[in-house]
Amino acid sequence: MSWNEIKVGVAPIGSKVYQSRDRSTTGTDGYPVTVLTVCPPNQLGDKFVKARDVEGWLAARGFLTITQKPQSSRFHFEDIEVLVVRNGDLLQENMLNFQVGPDARIRLGIWGRFVTEMCEANHLQLVDPEIGLVDSNAFEELAKRSFAWQCFLEQEKSS
Repeated sequence: MSWNEIKVGVAPIGSKVYQSRDRSTTGTDGYPVTVLTVCPPNQLGDKFVKARDVEGWLAARGFLTITQKPQSSRFHFEDIEVLVVRNGDLLQENMLNFQVGPDARIRLGIWGRFVTEMCEANHLQLVDPEIGLVDSNAFEELAKRSFAWQCFLEQEKSS
């Protein structure tokens, strides 16, 4: 992850989020890196989210496929990149990357609407590293807690 990139995860409703610390790897602050693992719901029936449905939803909105691998696909549109991680045919999680530029204050609202639409259309929730799954309306709060947003604010002050 780069300094100018907000990264958030979304996962199917009912997924379990597990947190652990990797003591062998540290962040720029010197603290161990937190590792989040998402386990999709273990319910039967139509509650499962199909990875191809999410990929189709992205393609319908103009996202282009950058890479396609057996376990994942990466999509790109403007300043948003989405990694779709699958477990067989089912969605395990999506990782969303938002490129922070000089227009980030304006883009924040657009990104938030995108996250809300994606979550509502595909039965997903945001992954909050501190809480677990949360509603998509928590996107702005999560984004503003990111290192990239803090760097953006510092850069804005110095301009």
